[in-house]
Amino acid sequence: MRSTDAVSIQRAEAQDAATLTDICERAFHSDAEFGAGGEGGPPGYDSIEWNSQRIAGKFVYYYKILEDEHVVGGFISGLRRRGYHVCERIFVDPDYQRTGLASQAFRLVWDKYPEAQLWTLGTPEWNIRTKNFYEKFGFVQIGFTHDVPDWRGRFYEKQMTSERPLLEAAELEEGMKRVVVEGTITKRSPPRFVASTKTGETLKVTEVVLSDDSGSISVVLWNDQASQIQSDRIRIESGYVKSYRDKLQLSVGEWGLQNTYYDWNTTTLSEGSNYLIKVVAECSSGLLAEDSSDGAFTILRHILSQPTVTNPNTGDTVSGMVAVAWTASVDSHGHDVNYTVFYSADGGESWVMIESGLLSTSVAWNTTELEDGSNYRIKIVATCSESLVSEFVTGVFVVQNASTITTDTTTTTTGTTDTTTTGDDPMLLILGIAGIIGAVAVIVIIVVIRRRVVTPPTAAP
Repeated sequence: MRSTDAVSIQRAEAQDAATLTDICERAFHSDAEFGAGGEGGPPGYDSIEWNSQRIAGKFVYYYKILEDEHVVGGFISGLRRRGYHVCERIFVDPDYQRTGLASQAFRLVWDKYPEAQLWTLGTPEWNIRTKNFYEKFGFVQIGFTHDVPDWRGRFYEKQMTSERPLLEAAELEEGMKRVVVEGTITKRSPPRFVASTKTGETLKVTEVVLSDDSGSISVVLWNDQASQIQSDRIRIESGYVKSYRDKLQLSVGEWGLQNTYYDWNTTTLSEGSNYLIKVVAECSSGLLAEDSSDGAFTILRHILSQPTVTNPNTGDTVSGMVAVAWTASVDSHGHDVNYTVFYSADGGESWVMIESGLLSTSVAWNTTELEDGSNYRIKIVATCSESLVSEFVTGVFVVQNASTITTDTTTTTTGTTDTTTTGDDPMLLILGIAGIIGAVAVIVIIVVIRRRVVTPPTAAP
């Protein structure tokens, strides 16, 4: 154990970026011994540019950890809202680990923020070393984070006072930013697709209702944010409140969703109706407490069957208004299902939305303004109210709106008027016939007029 008097912290400066990056990289690479799949780390851990930006940042405080004035680690602190502080990152040179230096660094940072009511942090689920350290240091795991695909983090908090800096739903007002609120999802609306007014890209939007003891508020989730909600109990950080059609809505920042629950994977279990849950809590002194389910419950597999397009079919040739039709998807839990329909003109390389939020199993598709082609596909995306997705893509088919009937060319000449008709197009054929009739009418009129002019009246005897 090193002397605590030799350990100090100072605000990092631009010239410290390279040193801190080197230490950070080596520190996270050392996690390979404690469950990591290999060398790696969180975003920017090995980037001098990233660390330089954080040192200069206005919303985080980057401290360098020193022992006898020698830089041995770093601590990045963030402020979610008044009283709510976050340990964004802490790292220590591998040569100085297991010496009590990280614990002392925590205490020094806490001393700088005596007004803090709550500290939170996250750590990879696989990292046994950090789990043991944080829990020994008084942090309590309250849930998981799912902000990175295929990766889950443990979410911890440490209560510093009896007061909590979280807001209640009834306290939220239009224009509020950096909102932190916790509650239960009491309603979920099926996802729908909209076009961005800025870029034109297709965006998925899901609306849920978050409730607590004070009331409820609508929460708007964009694209993959909905998939981060994997239980009914969640915490939202970095939220902001706005009004839409006289209704308050809470939107979520990029890293704003935390789940306060334990995620139990039941996919490998057999279906049954006699399951029970028991939770055992144990404090650091070995005292135990437990609770079990009030009664047995049933586990059923949640499956959303695949829709199948029945029109158009692979190899078909279509034109004009096309009735796109498909079979209904069946949700094993009985949830509502809606559909989004896309078409592709390049064999599936890119997709254009035809319609979203459909409850029926057909939609009219206007192909008259599309280019003819033989590489068209249709995609149906079925989504249930719990965000389970199933999709179907057709084989290629042809869109052809112009007729190409070829016949011999006929030329009719009368006087100085030539009329040519080509049977390549029914419309052209009709216009050609009209031209012939017009020409004949002109000829008749000319003949009649000439007869009147050339033939003088007979003189009276």
